[in-house]
Amino acid sequence: MKHRESPSAQSRDQLIVSSLIALLASGLISGALYVLLFVPSFKQLETKIDGLATGTTSTPQVPQIEVVPISSRPLLSALPRELTGQPTSAVSVIRRAAALEAEGFIQSEQVIGTAIAVTSDGWFVLPASVIEGATLNTISLVIRGGLAPVTKAIRDKSTGLVYLKTDQQNLTSANFVRPNLIEEGATLYAESSPTTFVPVALSDVSFAEGSQTSEIQSRRLRIILSKDANLFGSPLRDASGRVVGIVDVFDESQGSWLVIPVGTVPSDITSILSEGVIRRATLGVRGVDLAQTTLAASTSTRLDLVGFLLKTDKRLGVAVKADSPAARNFVEGDIIERVERDVLDGSTDLAGLLMDYRPGASVTFYGKRKNESFQTKITLGNATTTEALK
Repeated sequence: MKHRESPSAQSRDQLIVSSLIALLASGLISGALYVLLFVPSFKQLETKIDGLATGTTSTPQVPQIEVVPISSRPLLSALPRELTGQPTSAVSVIRRAAALEAEGFIQSEQVIGTAIAVTSDGWFVLPASVIEGATLNTISLVIRGGLAPVTKAIRDKSTGLVYLKTDQQNLTSANFVRPNLIEEGATLYAESSPTTFVPVALSDVSFAEGSQTSEIQSRRLRIILSKDANLFGSPLRDASGRVVGIVDVFDESQGSWLVIPVGTVPSDITSILSEGVIRRATLGVRGVDLAQTTLAASTSTRLDLVGFLLKTDKRLGVAVKADSPAARNFVEGDIIERVERDVLDGSTDLAGLLMDYRPGASVTFYGKRKNESFQTKITLGNATTTEALK
């Protein structure tokens, strides 16, 4: 009689057989994946290693780059062409110092400002403040890489300008114009050194504080720029390169530069060349510009006044000089509102207006006396406003 296996033993054998079959199938699948995934990578790696060993490698694929030509032009200057395209008329002014020139070179600290050529045969103009305290034999101008000594110097007390003469010839002279039409905020260009231009904005018009006289121009333009710019004597130009002013001094209280208007320079140099001096028409009054003055009175009738109020200054002088052209026509307290058609509204000063007239001219003045309008005609006097410097 045969022994018959129990059901539990038979199930165990079947499980073992199934496990062996599954293991075999898993091995076959893993091998197939190895062949498909890893063998090609190994072959590529072997190829690269062989290439490195033999010094040859496969050529990498280089992306194709297409160069497209673009037409271009040089960047244009931010400065107007008319300004930069003309020969300069500005030169540096130096103060001679033997100790600093021991090695035969001019030192940068010797440069004290700028002068501007007004004629082709050696006349220059600059503010008196630039050479204040210097003597004639210590001042020279840097022209064409050399030094030009100053042979003559004439100071105009009415404008604060000085005219210097050198022996230089064939110079480029500047074109001077009146700044009357330039509006506040307009862009101008300060020539901080020859051919170096700095754009600046015209801030406003400034006048000397306190008492003024009809013979000394107090009007100044004002530009905003750092004191470090060292603009002493620099020409202030418009976009066409014309000189509208010469930078005078730095106003510490306002943090701005004051500029002398140059409208009279062409006629003044003509007078110097023909007569050796500058002559001005005179009126002989002193006072304050109401447009630039805050009155202590609070009455509304005086708030809208403009003009030149004749007023004595105990330190500087009387309102009306006894021997002046104004002596018979004006009294202290009068307000000059208009000279011919020109109104004294704060845009200019009385002395500046009178500079437009020749000595001996007959001029009509309009104003107020004790709140009553009046007009008077006066024949202007004659005075020499220049002095020779040594």
